[in-house]
Amino acid sequence: MQKVSRYRNWKDEYVFSLCIANPALLLQFFSCTDLERDLFDLHPRYYFCLVIDDPVDSSKLAAYAFYYYHFGTWTGRKMYLRDIYVTEAHKKKGMGDLLFRSLVKKGVSMNCFDMDFTVANWNEAAQKFYKARKAVDITQKEAWHIFRINSDSMKTFAASASKTTFIAREAKREDFKEVRRLIQELADFEKMPEGPQINEKDLERDAFDVSPPLFSCYVVDDPNDSSKLIGYAIYYYGYGTLVGQRMYLEDICVTEAHRGKGIGNILFKKVIQKAVKMNFADMDFVVLDWNPAQEFYRAKGAVDITEKEGWLLFRLHAEDMLSVAELK
Repeated sequence: MQKVSRYRNWKDEYVFSLCIANPALLLQFFSCTDLERDLFDLHPRYYFCLVIDDPVDSSKLAAYAFYYYHFGTWTGRKMYLRDIYVTEAHKKKGMGDLLFRSLVKKGVSMNCFDMDFTVANWNEAAQKFYKARKAVDITQKEAWHIFRINSDSMKTFAASASKTTFIAREAKREDFKEVRRLIQELADFEKMPEGPQINEKDLERDAFDVSPPLFSCYVVDDPNDSSKLIGYAIYYYGYGTLVGQRMYLEDICVTEAHRGKGIGNILFKKVIQKAVKMNFADMDFVVLDWNPAQEFYRAKGAVDITEKEGWLLFRLHAEDMLSVAELK
């Protein structure tokens, strides 16, 4: 059996080879130049990439993995695996396993709490591969559905009139004690009260004291008590190999006493307006399948791509990352 080339970080001279390896990347408005720019010419980088050289032709690549770091309001820093791809001629040689384990080791070294990724429901081979490495289908297990709002719908909603006097502003350091309180309120509503495992100091650090920040946050003040918040939205930047830069909405929460007043609408719009301003292709987020918030998002043009396109959300938890990385 041919020995698998060792993975390494992708360098700019391999941009063209990378695109040839996966023709699906060559879409209108998205080119090899976009990939190169988003990896090397922007700060912060939108994504990172590991590659495996073709052992037969050194001018080409046999496999790649795209990934980036993101944020969870319950756990803090996470890794997101955007893609693993192995060319047809090099499948079943252990390259996918090498890339996956290498990414998990990287995640462990960066203190990522877990790693998320999506798998198509028809891709039974990929599902089997990931489950054999202890990943869990949390769409099936916990009922999380992936939603997406595209560029056209974002532009329409961003330009629509607001029907509330509430104002969403950027969060300050001193807001995160209140944000943490609302995170717990949301977790209680989602029937997962033990979920949040970080405190306000962790949130403050990850928003202000790391470079680049892991997330950004908008908040709405309580009109009756200036020391309180009645809503927040946490978001960060993501990446799609088919579309480029995208927004990811981690959470929107409005405290129960103030629901039905347009506060969720103004928070959602504020994040959408930021995405439109930055010319992002779309925005993703997850919603529990029993949560009435689905209708709120659909009314703004969002689509349940778990239902429509069959995308499942998988997660490799912290203790399993250690095992897969062979550190436990």
